[in-house]
Amino acid sequence: EANFAAATALQGLIPARDAYLATDPTFASALDTSMSISATVLSKSASGMCNEPATACNDGAVLFHWLRGLLLLIDRNASRALIDSAPRAALFEAHHVYLADGNWMDDNTVQLTESMYDDLPLHLRVDGVLYEAQFATMTVRDSFRCGGDHSSDGLLGGLTERGYNVFKMDVGDGTEEAFGCTGASVRGDHS
Repeated sequence: EANFAAATALQGLIPARDAYLATDPTFASALDTSMSISATVLSKSASGMCNEPATACNDGAVLFHWLRGLLLLIDRNASRALIDSAPRAALFEAHHVYLADGNWMDDNTVQLTESMYDDLPLHLRVDGVLYEAQFATMTVRDSFRCGGDHSSDGLLGGLTERGYNVFKMDVGDGTEEAFGCTGASVRGDHS
């Protein structure tokens, strides 16, 4: 309950940070303090120092989503926000894409996602994926759900102007008939 409430508060505060900075003289120091606390929490979690892991069922995953988002927006790099995942940090540093998956995807899938962006023409990345946004958020919405509880769904958008959702599947989870009803038959990885 506390994690959900904190994530909700951050969702309202972070997108409006520029307005708060312009009108509230104490906001800048409070933001610096919040960033330091966020970095400490993520660092402790990465080193196994937390009593309980951040999961979808305790709403820690969605809270960590917003803590990471805060650090990515202000730091403009992944060093503190993605301290627990070198592949996710590499994806962000190379392509300004934040993978919001609650650390669900395996490293191979994250690395192949980076490879996909490596192959994407620059104009599609700049004028499409990142258009007028500091970074894009690639969300795996299902990874933030606990069983049938979808309450976190409303807390996953709004970090930047660009974002999209993908299915909760790792590379190699299955195949599909990619060109059904076309006369051509190609079975491929659908994840």
